[in-house]
Amino acid sequence: MRSQKNLVRVLAALLCVTFLLTGGGLSANSGLRAAAEPTVYFIAVDYTVLPLADGAMPITSGVTLYAPHRAFTNGTGIFSSIMYQPHYLSLFGPNRSLTFDIERNVSFDQDRMYSDALIYRGGAYYVPVDAVCDYFGLSYAVLDTAYGKLLRVRLPSTAQDDEAFLNAAADTIERRYREYTNPSTPTPATPSSGAVLPVAPPAAAATPTPTPTPAPQRVAYLTFDDGPKKDGSTERILNTLDEYGVRATFFLLGTNMHLNEDSIRRIVGTGHAVGLHSYTHKREAFYASPESMLDELARTNDALYEAATVRTRLVRTPYGSNPYLTPELREAMSDNGYRFWDWNVDPQDSLGKPTKESIYTLAVSQLEKLQRPAIILLHDKHTTADTLPALLDYMVAQGYTFRVITESQPPSNFYQHVR
Repeated sequence: MRSQKNLVRVLAALLCVTFLLTGGGLSANSGLRAAAEPTVYFIAVDYTVLPLADGAMPITSGVTLYAPHRAFTNGTGIFSSIMYQPHYLSLFGPNRSLTFDIERNVSFDQDRMYSDALIYRGGAYYVPVDAVCDYFGLSYAVLDTAYGKLLRVRLPSTAQDDEAFLNAAADTIERRYREYTNPSTPTPATPSSGAVLPVAPPAAAATPTPTPTPAPQRVAYLTFDDGPKKDGSTERILNTLDEYGVRATFFLLGTNMHLNEDSIRRIVGTGHAVGLHSYTHKREAFYASPESMLDELARTNDALYEAATVRTRLVRTPYGSNPYLTPELREAMSDNGYRFWDWNVDPQDSLGKPTKESIYTLAVSQLEKLQRPAIILLHDKHTTADTLPALLDYMVAQGYTFRVITESQPPSNFYQHVR
């Protein structure tokens, strides 16, 4: 299949060269006039021209222009999330979110339903450019280059001098085109017929070296309670996790969610998992009765939905499930589909006056003794954000694989453990 694609690209490029040699060259903004020209469609965000790739170019259906949703998550401040049951694609921007229902061919936000639908083709999601730009306050232009059309998505602060942009980006556009039409596909060297290959002399018999036994895989779940915070700690934690390419699970507090909805949208849109950590975090209110507990969880889920159009069944109860979560409360939680998770590594970053040194030392000492997947209790606060880079450096060096908690896996808590 790849060789066929490469052949098509090469033939298209040859046709384009022939066209240029015969005097039919194009200049910026001159329009597409050559039937023989290869069909490419660039995307630029502000002043950055994205690489060309199959399945990553804009398409037109009727009179509507669609672009891969990733075009709006490269430097625009917009994040995305995909759900499969139901099948949703959500875009999260400052102060608002837009969700596309793939099965019903509609879109919606917290206030209303829209007729704008996306196109789902070959596993890729194409969103209507005009509708998305209008919703998130962006603008765009469709420009002509010497190699094909270019969609330029512009932020509100972007200068809209498209001619100057095309002149400045000319070399990059040409390089993107050459990279796409002439992909490097090195093939292993094959000796010609009759070639003489050097043959190593047989080695002396030696005692075979035993195959080393692979080290057992170390698995860790980083979890953060009490967010999102308005003081910047949430963003610092997210920045560090992004830097290390690590995804975590955030158990969110209902009263805090109303104060920092943008961070919730970033958490969900960048692939982290979310859970409920009660609405008030007041022990006497949460554990008073099954009704009060379920009411707090429902209110927290509603706050999550208002911010990011998602709900969750994952729960971490305030102060942990032991001794406060009675059999009656556990039964009520189970009957209503919730799955509660505790922890098995506690660096005590929320007790007393911890320092980054004390948090790191406690975490490492407990990890060294643990013989099952690590579920690490951390909190959304600046001291934890200070500690996180050193802790991740240690865990990466120790070969840990980081996972997020999912609703489908058996819960791990003080009553039952993941092994």
